[in-house]
Amino acid sequence: MTDKIHDAELLQATLAKQVITHNEFNSIDTVAGVDVAYHEQSNQVVGAISVLDANTLELLETQVSIEEISFPYVPGLFSFRELPPLLNAFGKLTIKPDLIVCDVIWD
Repeated sequence: MTDKIHDAELLQATLAKQVITHNEFNSIDTVAGVDVAYHEQSNQVVGAISVLDANTLELLETQVSIEEISFPYVPGLFSFRELPPLLNAFGKLTIKPDLIVCDVIWD
């Protein structure tokens, strides 16, 4: 497990250098919200994404993915625990959002 955590730390450091910190949008027509929920007794995590029309806030689409928890709880590496079901839910979308809103946990 230590190798998996070390690899995740290296990948996170690499990806952090690719974060865009300035506005590159011409317009935002659709916005998505994402979140996860855990069912620890069954070792499952649920990832959900909902896409809204950015102007009217009309719900356009929702997708869900239920999976086994595949990464341990490690402070600072939460994305490796929560992103797999979110990416699978995202892959099911027929409408790709212009912007995704998520909560951030600072460890």
